[in-house]
Amino acid sequence: MSQTDNFKKPPGVGVEEPSPGYGAALLEAVRRQPKPATGFGNPSARGDTGAIRSARASSAQAPATRPTPMPKRPKGRLLVGMSLALAVGLGATTVWNSLFRYQAYGGVTGRVVELSAPWGGVLETIHVREGASVQQDQILATVGNPELEQQLDAKRDELHIAQATLDAQVSELRFQARLRDDNHHRTISEYYELWGQLLQEQSTLADMVAKRERSEKLSRRNHVPEEKLQELQFDETGQRSKVEKLAEAVRKLGAIVKESESSADDLHAQLKPFALRIESVQHEIDRLRQTVRLGAIRSPVNGRMIKVHRFTGEYSDPEVPIFELLVDGSIEAVLYVSQEDASHFSEGQLLGLEVPPTSALAKCVVVRIADQYEPVPKSIEIHYRHDEKLLPVYARPLEGSNDAAALRLGGEVRLPFAVVHPWTLLNDLRERTQ
Repeated sequence: MSQTDNFKKPPGVGVEEPSPGYGAALLEAVRRQPKPATGFGNPSARGDTGAIRSARASSAQAPATRPTPMPKRPKGRLLVGMSLALAVGLGATTVWNSLFRYQAYGGVTGRVVELSAPWGGVLETIHVREGASVQQDQILATVGNPELEQQLDAKRDELHIAQATLDAQVSELRFQARLRDDNHHRTISEYYELWGQLLQEQSTLADMVAKRERSEKLSRRNHVPEEKLQELQFDETGQRSKVEKLAEAVRKLGAIVKESESSADDLHAQLKPFALRIESVQHEIDRLRQTVRLGAIRSPVNGRMIKVHRFTGEYSDPEVPIFELLVDGSIEAVLYVSQEDASHFSEGQLLGLEVPPTSALAKCVVVRIADQYEPVPKSIEIHYRHDEKLLPVYARPLEGSNDAAALRLGGEVRLPFAVVHPWTLLNDLRERTQ
């Protein structure tokens, strides 16, 4: 029996083959076992058989020492191995997603309309909430403006004063018109009376002229005295002067009648400034009312309310938007493709876009391809080379589909590569080589 046969295995050690570390520990334990003395001073070290047996017997009777326990296998190796495997798996997944899984990356954009108050004021009412659908010309909120209300009230008061002034002026002019009418009628009657008197005097003058002419004919025959003839001439001259003065009076009175007939037009001319003032105030009131109506903020388009920045009772500044409205039908995905892949896209092409974190594909149609290359947006530049310029491709969800709900403003979209069977690739390669 050798010295190694006396070595007892530590408890818990199985029969499986030890590892190199385990063998090294075993050799170290054997090396540390006590050995019999050798040399010239030991007679049992002779080379005869009896001496060997006695040496073995003496060594067998020697007290056995406890072997050194073997070191345990470190438990951290499993953890290190799992960590390395996980790191390799993550690296492979990252490389797969970055280079082989997706053809293009992009984001979701849309036309957003910002609505603000026309002036600084307090929000009196808000009629919509975030996420609600709104129609064109629908009232969204009402912003008060005390200054405009005061101006409108002042213009209303001014209009009332102008109307009262016009009524008073009309009453006065009516009174004057009645006086003028009375004067006109009296003047007309005087005119016709004087005109009749003029005609009568003219007739008398004609009789005098005829009588004088007859007297002159008779005086030539000495039938009429000379004194009588001179008297007739004097009477004719006086009557002629009277007729001329009556004719002048009739002419002047006729002019007065004509002026009184045009007095009605003068009355309208006097009222015109008051009427124009009332019209001007009414126009100013209409303009103020239209301005006040601007306080009722209305939706310019059909859309969906995505953000409400103010609430009822808060002060709203014209430079700060109150609402953010997403126009219906404006949501679209913008993919950024390289120059090599730009030829693979065309308008009207159907695409299946993946919207993280889900793996479901949203069906979209290409509506437009940009005319120039642009820098990559910051949100997706990690997927492309640094300072690379790409071509934007715009795609919109199919009309009537539910895929539009998956596209959220500001989100990310990805275009996966088409899955091709390996045998298909081999067949394509063979056809190309042939």
